[in-house]
Amino acid sequence: CRSSSSSSSSSSSSFSVASKEKLLMDAFNLLQPNVARETYSIGSDPDTISFNTVLNAAISMPVKNSTLINDIIQMVKTTEGVVEDIYTYNLRLKACENGIWSTADKIAIVDEILSHPTIRPDKYTIELSLLPLAREGRIGDILELLRDFNYSCDSTQVPPRSISNAYSTFLIALVKGGEIYIARSIFDTYILPSLTETQGSNDSINLLIFDKPVKPITRHFNVLLEGYRALREKKAPATQKEENGMSPLLLANSLFDFMVASDVRPDAYTLTSMLGLQRKSIPITNLWIKSTTELGIPLTPPVYHCLITAYGRANDPSSACYMFDHMVRNNRLSRTLNSWNVILSALSKIDRRGATNQINCLKSIAFKAEGKNISESYNLLPGDVSFIELVDGKTAFEAAAVILEMMKESTKSPKYSELVLRPNSQSYCLIASTLSHRCKADGKTAIELYRDAMEWNVPADGRFINSLLRCFGSDIDSAIHAWKTLFRPGVLSYENRERSKYSRHKKGKNLVAAYHGIIHVAGTAGRPDIALRIAYAMKKEGLEPTELTLNSYKTGARNNELSESIRLNKQYENLLTIECTKYNKNDKRRSSEKRVRIII
Repeated sequence: CRSSSSSSSSSSSSFSVASKEKLLMDAFNLLQPNVARETYSIGSDPDTISFNTVLNAAISMPVKNSTLINDIIQMVKTTEGVVEDIYTYNLRLKACENGIWSTADKIAIVDEILSHPTIRPDKYTIELSLLPLAREGRIGDILELLRDFNYSCDSTQVPPRSISNAYSTFLIALVKGGEIYIARSIFDTYILPSLTETQGSNDSINLLIFDKPVKPITRHFNVLLEGYRALREKKAPATQKEENGMSPLLLANSLFDFMVASDVRPDAYTLTSMLGLQRKSIPITNLWIKSTTELGIPLTPPVYHCLITAYGRANDPSSACYMFDHMVRNNRLSRTLNSWNVILSALSKIDRRGATNQINCLKSIAFKAEGKNISESYNLLPGDVSFIELVDGKTAFEAAAVILEMMKESTKSPKYSELVLRPNSQSYCLIASTLSHRCKADGKTAIELYRDAMEWNVPADGRFINSLLRCFGSDIDSAIHAWKTLFRPGVLSYENRERSKYSRHKKGKNLVAAYHGIIHVAGTAGRPDIALRIAYAMKKEGLEPTELTLNSYKTGARNNELSESIRLNKQYENLLTIECTKYNKNDKRRSSEKRVRIII
């Protein structure tokens, strides 16, 4: 049984999903009573390791078979001579991670482990148990698991580096689940004391800690900084409150300063996480200068990309373009990461306030901070111009447009094809997004951009059409006409393209994204009646309007260019809210709403 499973895993890339499923069923059949003895003349029945091997294979399949997984677990419990060990429990927890069972099932498994007289949780058990325990508020159980883990490592003389790496995975598990403050509490309780005895803890847990604190490594800090970054960007759950009245930015800045003062060396990942937290050009520039000159962090392509993106998010296209020129001069462009799409992305982040401002790289905050003469020779772009010469004096959209033309021209010359990449779907999507941020609606340019993209064989995916529709501003009639005659046929053709049998693509995903674009236009035009009709049209096509649909309308409504309101707007908006909002008893935002139960 082990041989069959290991053979399957070692050559997984050479088997189709159907072949893997057949091999898995063959392995499962070997677990049946007496099959191994009678078929292969094996002298013994499958043991616990055999069952664990097949269980792991079943859980790791691209398409999960929950019935098969349950059958294997039941066989482990009922087969004579087979006893669940910690690896079996870990696999059961892993099955919950993959969505086969619920969080309640996961908590039940954790309780079973904690109450077992002989099972000792290992680092994988802790990693899989932390998040459900944190969400249940069982902080005492978390600390007990960590304390036992520390004592176990000490008694078996586990190397300090291995313990530090284990704590990295613990922090990652919590941060990915949005429990950044509990992760910080664990950091303060078990890791911080090794750096200082005077630093106060930011958490409310005051328990005795293990007398040998965990040795801190750069990754511990990076995980927390990335958690604060995600929290600020609202990618983490919105239910979390600020800690001690401090924002994620202040907490991250404090942690970064402490990291530097404690001689824990920051790396490129530290810098990119910190850049993701900044929203103003001066802090971005100060962080860049300090990290490269004082801390010796090299400007790798990912660091350049984060700097460029950060300046775009700060509404500073001049500094973003200067940093891209800096990247070109230092020959750090990345074909793999497509650096050209990064500068297009930065320009697409310029909002309406900065959309009409002209780019001036040599007067940017970034250029003034570096204070270097850039007259030295460097890679020239098509037309024998520098990047600064290409974009200076232009608005964000004008700069994006000339970059697109240059990307298309580069395909005609081998001299520049290595430096400038061919535009792809993301390139056109970003340019359309930049166009949509202009103060004046420009549906005509959006249509021209769409036709140009079709000539370059760029697919009409939902994100691209969404951005194009937003360019119509409040001109809902033109947007609907373009949708019916031009955009919708293109999206349907792309949506209905032939796919692999095992493709994970969600049906209607591109069509939904496109519909959200036209609903956004209806919001900008102050026409909830049209938005409601679009929601009904979605349902007719088998697409379910969701809160994302409603949010698309609300985002457009915030840009409403009409001064007069329509008397029935509120009624239509209420109906739209009902169509897009599904009842969920766990949604606390609507716990106070009155509801009518319909009994049939």
